[in-house]
Amino acid sequence: MSEMGRPSGFTEENKQRIITLARTGATDKMIADDIGVHPDTVNRWKNSDPDFYVTIKEIKYKFDTEKVVSTLLKSAMGFYRKKKFEIDEDGNEVNIEWEEVSPNATAQIFWLKNRQPQDWRDVKDSNLTVKDETVEQFIARTMKKNEKPLP
Repeated sequence: MSEMGRPSGFTEENKQRIITLARTGATDKMIADDIGVHPDTVNRWKNSDPDFYVTIKEIKYKFDTEKVVSTLLKSAMGFYRKKKFEIDEDGNEVNIEWEEVSPNATAQIFWLKNRQPQDWRDVKDSNLTVKDETVEQFIARTMKKNEKPLP
């Protein structure tokens, strides 16, 4: 007689909850904590349903590219945000006071290093030559000249 394990929590309700959370940028750990399971369980569920797995990957990619990238760029460039406002009797914002948020140098550096690594990375490739030979060739040649025979 075969024993049955615990019923799977991979229900349609949990699928929809995972999709909703993924749309907010939640990580698998955050999703697992919300549902009350271990992150490995969420990964097993995704791997058991290839269509679901692709859906979650696409949602997370879309969040990263649309939300995170635009927020990083906004931070790098600086922006204005509402500091104070009042709501009139019709529900409209009035007497809006704006404040400037200065560009963030760290965000600018991150953006440039990732978008134009050939120009902005910390270490640049250098191919030094000494009279038409590479540094390695020069060192090898120099070491040969300086070698003394063993007694």
